[in-house]
Amino acid sequence: MVSHTNQGISHILQEGTKISFGLHEVFLKNLEACDDLKKKISSSFGPNGMNKLMLQKNGRILISSDTVSILNNLKFIHPASKILVFSALFQEQELGDNAGTVILLSTEILKQAYELLKSGFSTSEIIQNFEEAGRLTLKILNSLVVHRLINLKNLNLVKSVLFFCTKESDRNFNNHIAPQIAFICSRIFSTAFQKFSKENLRVIKIIGGSINETKTISGSVILKDTEGSVKNTRKAN
Repeated sequence: MVSHTNQGISHILQEGTKISFGLHEVFLKNLEACDDLKKKISSSFGPNGMNKLMLQKNGRILISSDTVSILNNLKFIHPASKILVFSALFQEQELGDNAGTVILLSTEILKQAYELLKSGFSTSEIIQNFEEAGRLTLKILNSLVVHRLINLKNLNLVKSVLFFCTKESDRNFNNHIAPQIAFICSRIFSTAFQKFSKENLRVIKIIGGSINETKTISGSVILKDTEGSVKNTRKAN
């Protein structure tokens, strides 16, 4: 006679693995993982935001309140938190900012979705309504536009937009750096794809000097001096 004990699948999984059953329980576990991530990030926001002390892979200690730095130095196991981290890093890669906002907003949306789920709404209904809310939000944002930069080849227009991004007291940026950034934007912007490519931009740092000596050129930068006596020439054959 062979005896059989109903152990499920827990005996074939890695020790410590937790199994959740039912839509509500699975959703709640996912929400808890995202909420834990949100708590780690939200404590770095605001005027009283706290820095995080992290031990990097190379053994060095990093102290930072930057969301991207925190995410890059933490190891995530839960699938839901991994998706949230990927979305935040993608936001940083595409727009250069607001990675933390993605995590905070997404977690709050998940919390509201869970309340709707407990109220009896189906997942398909919740998803459809959130998608409709997203489309409505885009329409509202477009209606709030006060200035639209259409011609990125116009240096004066690009400079005027850059001035809004800095403080009035930052004269070095407004008078020296902003015109050079505007020049870069006009040169590397792709009209066909309506986007910038950072692959067309290189930053060369030379030891010594100040920010006022920053210069933007079209072409290549060679840090070594010439081997011969000829230092420059025009229309060389």
